[in-house]
Amino acid sequence: MLNQFYRFGGDHRTVTPTECRIGYDTNTLLVVFRCEENDLSFPVGLQKADWYALRGLPSGSDSWPPFPDEVDLLIQPDMGNSCYYQFAVTPEGLKFGCERSLISNPDESADEVARSSVRVNKVEAFEASVTRGTNAWIAFFEIPWETLGGKPKTQFGILPMRTRWREGEFTSPAAIDFEECMPVDLLVETHFPGTAPVQEPTSSLCQLPSGILRWQRPAVLT
Repeated sequence: MLNQFYRFGGDHRTVTPTECRIGYDTNTLLVVFRCEENDLSFPVGLQKADWYALRGLPSGSDSWPPFPDEVDLLIQPDMGNSCYYQFAVTPEGLKFGCERSLISNPDESADEVARSSVRVNKVEAFEASVTRGTNAWIAFFEIPWETLGGKPKTQFGILPMRTRWREGEFTSPAAIDFEECMPVDLLVETHFPGTAPVQEPTSSLCQLPSGILRWQRPAVLT
């Protein structure tokens, strides 16, 4: 379970409680978000016109102010490949999915590639449903492993995110920057039960909004 969500950009304001639980079976990845909300009748912002309106991250420079209330899930099946999948659902039950991958260009810097050279393909082979309660709404994703190219054989990356349009609140378990567009380096390293090799760190420790300095311990699906 992931239940420590932080605002983007290191903003220290109060965070609306959100938790994400992840499970699986032989054929499917199962993900549940529980999003606390004190007024479910409050407008949730303009709705997306279609799936292509899913333009990267709600915090990206091309997506401000944030999208309507929604939860997003990023999945990187192969941590050695920059390709990742993005799935989203709104409190009204509208769902969106796509596959994003960098287009290699040796003449562009990494930052230029992240901003301008991303191939996007629509993904429809998944289910997402929403249940509205008294002080929370719950989103349930069922994503077939086949949709992700098969069940990962080693570590894979995953990152849940939540957007609240009413306060411009965008949160996730990672400290995402304002300009982050392809956050494959921030995804939580995940593996199935059993011994799995841990990837060697390639940079120094980062300070989370809480002020704590630490490495993210790999998550294990049980």
